[in-house]
Amino acid sequence: MGSEVHTHAGTSAAVGTGPTPLGDVPMSLVPAPDERHLYVSGQSNRIAVLDTTTHQVVDTFGSALSAEDMVFSHDGSRLYLAGVGDAAAPFLTELDVHTRAVTRTATLDSWPFRLVLTLDGRRLYLTLPDARSVAVVDTNLWKVIRTIAMPDTPLPLAASSDGRRVYVGGASSVQVIDTDTDTLGAPINLEASPNNLVVTPEGSSVFAAVAVDDKLRGVMVVDTASGGTSATIPLPATASDAAISADGARIYLANGGSAVAVIDTARRELIRTLSLQGRPFKLAVLRSGHRGYAIDPDASTVLPFLTRTVAVRTGPAPEAVVSAPDGGSVYTADSGGGTVTVVDTVDRRVPTGQDAYKVAVTPDGRYAFVSNDTAGTVSRVETATGTVSGELSPDGGVGELAVRSDGRLYVVGAGALNAIDTDSLHGVARTALDSLGIGIGTALSPDGKRVYVLTTGPPAVVTLDAGTLAEVHPPVPLGQDVDPLALTVGADGRHLFVSTTPDDMVSVLDTAAFQVVARLRVGANPSDLVASPDGRRLYAMCQDAGTVSVIDAVGLTTVGETFPAGPAPVSGALDGKAGRLYVLCSDAGVLVALDAGTGTELERYTVDLGAMDVALTPDGRYAYVAVPNHFTDVDGGVSVIDTHTTRIPVGNRPMGLALSPARRRLYVAEYGAGTVSILGLVTRTAAAAPVSLGGRPHALALSHDESRLYVADAEGSVRVVDTATDPPAPLPAVPVTGTPAGLAVPADGSRVYVADSSGGTLTVIDTAGATPTAGAPVALAVAASDVCVTPGGGRLYVADAGADAVLIVDPGTLSVTARIELPGTPAQLALTQDGRRLLVTLPAAGTLAQVDTATLSVWGDPIPVGHVPHAVTVTADGRRACVTDVASGTLALVDL
Repeated sequence: MGSEVHTHAGTSAAVGTGPTPLGDVPMSLVPAPDERHLYVSGQSNRIAVLDTTTHQVVDTFGSALSAEDMVFSHDGSRLYLAGVGDAAAPFLTELDVHTRAVTRTATLDSWPFRLVLTLDGRRLYLTLPDARSVAVVDTNLWKVIRTIAMPDTPLPLAASSDGRRVYVGGASSVQVIDTDTDTLGAPINLEASPNNLVVTPEGSSVFAAVAVDDKLRGVMVVDTASGGTSATIPLPATASDAAISADGARIYLANGGSAVAVIDTARRELIRTLSLQGRPFKLAVLRSGHRGYAIDPDASTVLPFLTRTVAVRTGPAPEAVVSAPDGGSVYTADSGGGTVTVVDTVDRRVPTGQDAYKVAVTPDGRYAFVSNDTAGTVSRVETATGTVSGELSPDGGVGELAVRSDGRLYVVGAGALNAIDTDSLHGVARTALDSLGIGIGTALSPDGKRVYVLTTGPPAVVTLDAGTLAEVHPPVPLGQDVDPLALTVGADGRHLFVSTTPDDMVSVLDTAAFQVVARLRVGANPSDLVASPDGRRLYAMCQDAGTVSVIDAVGLTTVGETFPAGPAPVSGALDGKAGRLYVLCSDAGVLVALDAGTGTELERYTVDLGAMDVALTPDGRYAYVAVPNHFTDVDGGVSVIDTHTTRIPVGNRPMGLALSPARRRLYVAEYGAGTVSILGLVTRTAAAAPVSLGGRPHALALSHDESRLYVADAEGSVRVVDTATDPPAPLPAVPVTGTPAGLAVPADGSRVYVADSSGGTLTVIDTAGATPTAGAPVALAVAASDVCVTPGGGRLYVADAGADAVLIVDPGTLSVTARIELPGTPAQLALTQDGRRLLVTLPAAGTLAQVDTATLSVWGDPIPVGHVPHAVTVTADGRRACVTDVASGTLALVDL
């Protein structure tokens, strides 16, 4: 598998399964909008449906044609296919995704190659190469309403995200269609004919993959404003397809052979080539960025090539990591801070509905309210119990929520604003918005006397009496060519702030004069606004820029600084007392805590991909995150995150961990103190006095019956602790040769394998007798940094840090049966739960390598996981690999 990582939070990296067999030659592929399934059209006029979590084919059905290209309707209910049917006749077909039935078919005059759907979903554009034209299909009338003649053969096709332009690749040029008039604008001339086109999300650039010969093969970057070529990025091979990430940061190209090329759009250069287990022909990347797919016609397979990696904060220099038995928590030993950090890896969610959209917490912290967009309901969650205690269906739809200091809830929908009593859930007031526009946002004045409603069609702000919901002042218009996004009120109530797109401005309204008094430019797509309680600052979460813009709310000017946040910051919440700004990055699946003054990252918490909104309890302790179920199989709802990261003080330089599920204890080896601390998993405090051992204890291994703890002492022994006694007691140490670095115990507990990092030997300690005894060391490696044993005890893996290799060792004869060369120096090892992969940290390379335990070969490219990765483990549920980075004080969580 290939690997790719972004420089900001929620990065992408390749791991996971191998190719998925289809039993049919694939022609095209497209992910469903909810990203749960991937649809693959085959040569035999059938469509295979893959589950994007398991990568298994879950359904196949007939499609009446072999589709050259496919696209979903924006709501995911219909699938459009363009291709050739059984009689070699060109068709455009519409499928009902739910029933799998063909609902409409249109005959085309010529063979179709590519198609795109406009933003409003009303028209399809198809290139017809043999006819040298582009057909325009009305999706309501279901017929070709216009044919646009092209000056030469059209092949690739791409649309701008706003739907106003369609770009068509031709002979050494790109034609530009204005979708308002369906006429051609000035062509963009290139040095070669493009075979693939992608457009950046903001529409400023078109990347055109071209190939003529070895001298001209690459990607040309076109500035859409000027029509000029600003750069050419060389490629090692001709690209057969291209896909762009949702944030526009990366372009992926099927780059010949068994590779996918990765281009950084900001740097405009090829940054990486991903190795795949097959020949990628066409590509698709999920909008969430956590998975990419390629089809391989030669092998009739689908090749996954991306997954998600998230880095979360630990303490300084985490040297060891273990997973809790339920997979919900991971513990790191922070040698630089003398602490054990507890990282929650499970989503503590309260199910509320399929499309949980917005969330608000009452001022007393008693309730959290969640609006469920598709169901049109609002759920009330008891924060004390984490249960849903009521639900209402406001007339006029649901969307943004606001809660007054007395607990009254305001719910704005497309057609109405409702005021709700939070205890009885009865409506106390309602006003229709039909004559005012479509309600998309709401906010309350600090004194609770006024409620402001943000509308679109036309864009305006409406001021209402918060008690009666009567109109206080006519709507204040925001302009005709903007789409309003968010609004909030300043702390003193004098100003109302409204963000808009595509101008990327924040308008400031004087609430007394009812007029706009300032307009401030911020980052791209300011999707949310948060005002500081002291009234001094305003923060704009700029979704497309990946940043937070800072506004002086007193002087009404934009502060020069911006805070980097991560992919798609869609929502924010401020803990004024702690000075923490929480930024929800939807496409990364992280909630980032920033210092509200400096923008310095303080903590990072994992959430589900596609999370939409965040709200804090009054004390700032818990963050409630609205998560739809677009990207997971679990119910949508509100996730509850404890923002107080648990760091447990232990002894000097903790460097090893072992977890006892039966006794619910965590053992911590303290290198600097010569002790082993014992923590309770429930209380997260000391469960017994530290066991004094002396020496330099670091690596730990626990027998499977949990009665013995084995401690690697860097001074040349393996210490033994009787953990069955109360309190645990030290037993005689077992001297070994060299510097013991890694320990492994098979399931039967009869042996302990000891890896020697200084001499490269492997020593076996026999534990069957009354006193453990060490056998003669066997020279195997140059420097054995770690050892790992399969659950059945039939194979040993030894990391050789002196020769950049993993050795396969027969545990009976202690002879090397195979040697696997690595692309770097190994540190530590871990097996996946199914035993199919061995994970190896490569500190100098900053990556995690994967070894296929069946073929005994390195699986694809290493995964970037930090600066100096060291320890690795797999969560008990098998879903994630956890890798410590001793340089940055982080833990990388890699989706498996």
